[in-house]
Amino acid sequence: MPYRYTFDHSPWGDLRLWKQTYPTVQQGLELLRSEIQAWNEKALQNGAANAPFREEIADLDRMIEYGQEQLSSGHDQMVTFSRVSVGSLRYLKAGLVLMMARREREISENELSGWPGSVIAAMRQGLEDIRRISQDLDVPPADILDEVAVGLGRIPVEAPAEWDAFVAHASEDKDSFVRPLAERLVSRGLRVWFDESTLRVGDSLRRSIDLGLSRSRFGIVVVSPSFFAKEWPQRELDGLTSREGLGNKVILPVWHEIGFEEVRRFSPTLADKLAVKSSEGLGRVVEELLNAIRV
Repeated sequence: MPYRYTFDHSPWGDLRLWKQTYPTVQQGLELLRSEIQAWNEKALQNGAANAPFREEIADLDRMIEYGQEQLSSGHDQMVTFSRVSVGSLRYLKAGLVLMMARREREISENELSGWPGSVIAAMRQGLEDIRRISQDLDVPPADILDEVAVGLGRIPVEAPAEWDAFVAHASEDKDSFVRPLAERLVSRGLRVWFDESTLRVGDSLRRSIDLGLSRSRFGIVVVSPSFFAKEWPQRELDGLTSREGLGNKVILPVWHEIGFEEVRRFSPTLADKLAVKSSEGLGRVVEELLNAIRV
């Protein structure tokens, strides 16, 4: 079927982004606009009476300008876009997918050129950061992407979530609480990423955790004194927080042997989230988590 300009004006809702995240989204929009404009110019150079993608350029110009205004206004850590349409979200998705395709091609070319492994690893981490943002936009990319993504090879297709929840925790809490929690959730039908049941001998710990973070719908964070005392659990929390920057509820906190003041001292943002406490009993914790995940 030939391409035809359409724009879905149906409302999607409010979109909230971390200010540190939005420049990546804006870069994707600008890249998409640049690619579309290049094809407009080629069409005109080859005798077309009008640029074929004028409406798309106008849409993107408005989005880029509005995004810059929102980014420069106020001093909050979050940027809020009210009453976002499905069409706008599909443009955002297309820009991010185009960025990923470009980055994948660059990484492949640089690997063939013999770039240092540490540099390639850093580039792959940047690619994963973009992928996580894109995965939280639960819409297909705008159809214009199929028209302009010529020469980039395979456009990356995002895999669906493999797990319902990732369990971030400190190993000190595993025997007393986390293992029974994970086992109970699995027995109730959830797909749970839990290191003991998911990792296998020889797996890369970092890569497996990154995969679990990016392919899980929710992150159950078992907050405890041991959690705040260790580096790995807090890195997992950082990964989940970056996904929540798109206005989605991702983090489900469980307080284990810790009080509000202790949580607030380490993370005011986490303390502000409604949490369930292990002191209320394992059964209550499981029911509250199931209610949040199965909404």
